[in-house]
Amino acid sequence: MAFPQDELDPGEEVLLDLNPVFGRLVLPWLELILITGVIWLLIGVIDGPLIAAGDLGWLRRGLLVAWAGLVAWRAAAPVAAWLGERTVVTDRRILLRRGWLRPRVVVIDRAAIRAVDRRGADLELRVDPWGPPLALRDVPGARRVARLLAPGRG
Repeated sequence: MAFPQDELDPGEEVLLDLNPVFGRLVLPWLELILITGVIWLLIGVIDGPLIAAGDLGWLRRGLLVAWAGLVAWRAAAPVAAWLGERTVVTDRRILLRRGWLRPRVVVIDRAAIRAVDRRGADLELRVDPWGPPLALRDVPGARRVARLLAPGRG
């Protein structure tokens, strides 16, 4: 999803335009494989020669509905959330966009950043000296972004 240009001020230069790292989707896809395997194994047992045809049709239909619900909840929802996230770093501010239909945009003035801490692919921005840090999760190239956002840089 491209970041809308109407969110930017005139003359504002985009330094970085980032999506979250793809590794965030590994666990949901592993869950999808596990859920699919278990549900369809149970359906195979129901359709097998040990159970008379049609005896457990209600259970088979229930398993299919459960499989569709679990796939939507555990695999499709994280992919949609991943696709709806965007972080844009400009020369003046940071724009965090989350959501699809009604996206929420959080704006952080770069001059307000007091400190940047990095833990792996996660960044913590200290904006308020007494408040909790603002966490940016799964930032690609987190080391480079932390250097860019460090106070007095950029």
